[in-house]
Amino acid sequence: MEAGCATAHTRPSDPPKGVTAMAAEEILRLERAMVARRRWSLAEFRVCFVEHPLLRTIARGLVWITDDGAAFRVAPDGTLVGADGAATTLGDEVGIGIAHPVELGNALDAWVEVFAAREILQPFPQLGRCVRALSGDERDRGELTVFRGHAVAAESLTGMEGRGWERDDPDGDGARCRLSWSLRGDRTVVVELDPAAPLAEGGTGSGWTVTRVGLDGAPAGEAGAAGALCFGSLDPVAASEVLADLTRLTAAD
Repeated sequence: MEAGCATAHTRPSDPPKGVTAMAAEEILRLERAMVARRRWSLAEFRVCFVEHPLLRTIARGLVWITDDGAAFRVAPDGTLVGADGAATTLGDEVGIGIAHPVELGNALDAWVEVFAAREILQPFPQLGRCVRALSGDERDRGELTVFRGHAVAAESLTGMEGRGWERDDPDGDGARCRLSWSLRGDRTVVVELDPAAPLAEGGTGSGWTVTRVGLDGAPAGEAGAAGALCFGSLDPVAASEVLADLTRLTAAD
């Protein structure tokens, strides 16, 4: 598994001063929208973000990207500006989303410098987000064996739930535990742990070992197509997020 973390020289990703509970919920929603590669039309983007009394402040702390790869930020006056400082003009039919560092590619360092120079605070980790990539062998398989056998602490499990993963006991007897994350294209990443120990008061303790990290779901294309459920079928953003989350899950090992 190849791994690399983008370095951001911005200050810690604390929410802007005076953020309300509603704003905190919106920040979480926007982070998940980045991971899901959610897209808005230009008209929606202007109404929902550039002109919104609350979200426009949050929007200024992010790098945005179009479907054709044009990245920009929102200046205080509402102008859309590229990393070179030039105004960006967008067509009415363009799709706009929050740029994941994987999507920024070689332009990532330039954006890190822009935000550092202007001391722009980010509402959640974006430019400094850890970026990871599947190895060649991992792309060709439907299971990530590198995580098998690693111990998992209770705190790490609860952290995964906070990041959008769902936890359940498939047998209903407390003997096993399973985490799942639904992705686009009817794909679900499943993490199976065994044996499951009940969480102690306060959510502390350990007692799990990863037995399987697999990709389940309906095959792409014709049923039974070879390699349809390989991890290489995930887009690079989803793959990066899955690997980063699983690394956090097993970090205490």
